[in-house]
Amino acid sequence: MKIAPTLVTLALLVTACKDRPARLMSFKNASDARDLGSKQGQGPGFPVTPIEKMTMQRLNRFEYNNTVQDLLDMPLRPADAFPSDPVTHGFDNIAENLTLTPALTSLLNQTAESIAKSAVKEQARTLIDLNPVNIAGGSPGIPLGIIWSLMGELPVKFKLDFDEILKIEVLAGGKAIDAPTPTMTFKVDGKDVKSFEVKAGPFNPDSYAIEVNLPKGDHSFTVRIDNFQAANPFNGSGNQLLLSKILIRSKTLVLTTKNQLLRDCAQDAKPDLCKVSLVLSFAEKAWRRPLTLSEKSTVKALWMASLASGAGEEEALRTTLQGIMLSSKFLFRTLVPRPGETAPIAYIDDYSLANRLSFFLWGSMPDDELFEAAADGSLRSEEGLKAEIKRMLKDPKSIRLVKGFASQWLGTRSLEQVERDATLFPSFGGPLKNSMTNETELLFADFLHNGRPLDDLLKPGFAFLDDRLAAHYGLPLPKSETPLRVILNSNQRGGLLTQASWLSFASLTTDTMPTKRGSWIMENLLCMPVPVPPAVPPLPLPAPGEAKIQSVRDRMLTHATDPSCKSCHGIIDPIGFGLEAYDAVGALRSLDSAGKPVDTKGTLPGGEAFTDAEGLVNVIYESPHFRKCLTKKLYSYALGRATTALDKGYLKNIEIKLAQDQGSLEQLIELIVLGPTFRKANFSEEP
Repeated sequence: MKIAPTLVTLALLVTACKDRPARLMSFKNASDARDLGSKQGQGPGFPVTPIEKMTMQRLNRFEYNNTVQDLLDMPLRPADAFPSDPVTHGFDNIAENLTLTPALTSLLNQTAESIAKSAVKEQARTLIDLNPVNIAGGSPGIPLGIIWSLMGELPVKFKLDFDEILKIEVLAGGKAIDAPTPTMTFKVDGKDVKSFEVKAGPFNPDSYAIEVNLPKGDHSFTVRIDNFQAANPFNGSGNQLLLSKILIRSKTLVLTTKNQLLRDCAQDAKPDLCKVSLVLSFAEKAWRRPLTLSEKSTVKALWMASLASGAGEEEALRTTLQGIMLSSKFLFRTLVPRPGETAPIAYIDDYSLANRLSFFLWGSMPDDELFEAAADGSLRSEEGLKAEIKRMLKDPKSIRLVKGFASQWLGTRSLEQVERDATLFPSFGGPLKNSMTNETELLFADFLHNGRPLDDLLKPGFAFLDDRLAAHYGLPLPKSETPLRVILNSNQRGGLLTQASWLSFASLTTDTMPTKRGSWIMENLLCMPVPVPPAVPPLPLPAPGEAKIQSVRDRMLTHATDPSCKSCHGIIDPIGFGLEAYDAVGALRSLDSAGKPVDTKGTLPGGEAFTDAEGLVNVIYESPHFRKCLTKKLYSYALGRATTALDKGYLKNIEIKLAQDQGSLEQLIELIVLGPTFRKANFSEEP
């Protein structure tokens, strides 16, 4: 008999949250601010610093996936099925908005059960488990049949160490309007194996599978689109094919880590004690700290109740793991005061600090070394914290800071959803967008790991280019399908402002949009408030013939003459005008959409004038605004909250130190982590 899910919930989720507010979190800023200079004995002149009261912070989708992968050492992405987390102040990890809705609660229950099954049962060995966007560079919702047909066949390569029978499964859906139902053919090692007519809808895919007996050695699999017809822009006719997943598995079953540990316990001198130790150890890692005596009793009780049901040890282990992962202690990060501290504003304990550091840099739970540093008190010293930061940034998991922070700050996540008029921009698709994303994220990663001054993100003198992106930019090809670090002699490319990734998403489907580009620079690179637009109708799009007569700049200038629009557009548009030499997909152009020479003169809100993109870059580079803005953005991401006016003094201290040292990203991270807002919290009772 299987233990009912309600027992799991009552045993762990409810009891874990019984002392929590209804929304499972409490978050304040200004009302809980304290002057640390006078109250914490840190000397005169220390800035007034807000210490937030934050009892709990739910894991967002990104953190949930990473934590499950690190906890189980399995390539699972269960949170992809969750609703998108709300983005506020530019990020999706802002604690006050990470609520727990009834719909998400239901999904979490189902997901915990699925994860527990995956963690324990014997499984077929997985060779390939890919969403095709990772191959072709597309994104969910974009018909990859188009991408694959334009690019030809894109093989998925793998290697077998011995002869095996493989099951190859593809989830696919399609649609057709006045066109044939899409068909696809599976090819293995360059040979056609089987063709399928895809009648399922694009977002309700069916599974299409084959079994093949392959010898030891290198192999390839690809899907060929047989009858693709591009969408007709006039009547919408055509067909599409969306590939949701490619899964290649061996039919040979293998034990999971948890299953193997359970079987190892059977050989132990004290098997029952070994099994209890197994579930307690899992709970400690999942909850990311040592267990209390009460928690140990609760986990043991669930394990024993599961065994008593008579379902067998493997089923009991699945039920126990499910309960542990349904607990609020897994789903939420909680700040706890350091033992012995009684002041309302106190240092958080070593495990809270380890978790805060790990979710900041890795978007996931601490590893064994960070747990050990928390256990032995190493994190209580600046030297210990600095040592951990250096170690963690060298770890491959530091790429998650790029995927978590930089992808949101620099907009590469937004690029995934961008589509362009295929007639005007035929090369713009998944592969090119993937190259654009790589350029932006690899540049940030280079600065993260190599100690370069922050300001040089605007003028690095190099870029990460593959042949596809170099051709798009009109630069010499690096002769590589993968991105290489290329030294640039041109001032037209290389820094954040001239990268096609954000220039593309901050444009319209058919043309540039100075307003979007100006707003993006103000919000993300300068941290200047963008005026709230008045309630007036947007500027109408031009008719096809009109677009050839009047440029975007002309239309924006006309728009700005309206008194109700000028207050916004008079500030924002002149920034975007400096980038009019880059079209709607970030390629250089000398003529605008009306066939006139591009006009790139503009001004920043402070009145600084420039004549082109290089001038715009130079003006921002010479000012402190970019460094201040990056500091504010990373600070907000690290703390999981918006900055307030009470943060200004502390942020100012960081900015001064960075300017004095020509500081790097690593130094900025250190200054944030060593500060009081990262290491302390307000534990006073709520009013």
